[in-house]
This record gives sequence, structure tokens and C-alpha cells, in this order.
Amino acid sequence: MKEAKELAKALCSILADKEEKERRNILDRLVNVLKEQNKSYLLKPIYENFVSFWLKGKKVEISVARSFEDKGILRELEDFSRKVLGEKKEYFKFLIDENLIGGFVLKDENYLVRASIKDFLVQIKEKNK
Repeated sequence: MKEAKELAKALCSILADKEEKERRNILDRLVNVLKEQNKSYLLKPIYENFVSFWLKGKKVEISVARSFEDKGILRELEDFSRKVLGEKKEYFKFLIDENLIGGFVLKDENYLVRASIKDFLVQIKEKNK
């Protein structure tokens, strides 16, 4: 739906420099206007497009070998991600990759940073061929 995509882009632009309270007010008004105009069916596609646009450049996937009870380690990985991939990173998705022996892999829409033991072992194996 072209209309939903255009509204989602506009919404991202409008909300970008607003505080949380003002963002909520704007979103509430949008929902009310769509309901008044009998266009509630646009809410879901607007939301889906909005999330995609909003997270662009802000989202990082971090793959690790196992889950961590110590949340400090996860925060350190988030901080490291910001240093390596840019300060604008806000949303982190942690994935468990059982193929990793240890270490981690960072991934955003532009970069892939491999810092896992598995990758180091593969590099050593390739150099020794």
C-alpha cells in the first residue's frame, strides 16, 4: 500500500526530533484521524513500514555462542557495537548461534564484524593450506 508507506515515512520524519511524550500524542492523533476517516485498515501497514524505516541504521544483530546470565556482558557488546558500527545504534537483537564456539558476530545493514573463535580457526586453517 503506497499510502501506508508514504504515511510511515512522513511519521518517521515528524517523530525523529520529538520527545517521547510528544511522540505518543502525535501517534494518538494519527490513530484518531484514521479512525474518523474510516481508514483503520491502514494502521497495520503503517506500523510495519514505520518500524522498517525507524530502525534503518539503528539496529544491530549480535550473535553469541550461548545465553548470558550476566547482563553486563551484553551491555559491553552493545557499547562495543556502537564504537565499531556507529553511535546511532539503538536497537540490539541478541541471537544464539550454536555454530559459534565462542566470541560474537555483529551485523547491521552495511557491515558484518566476525569476532568468533570459529572464524579465527577458519582463517588459520586457510592460511595453513
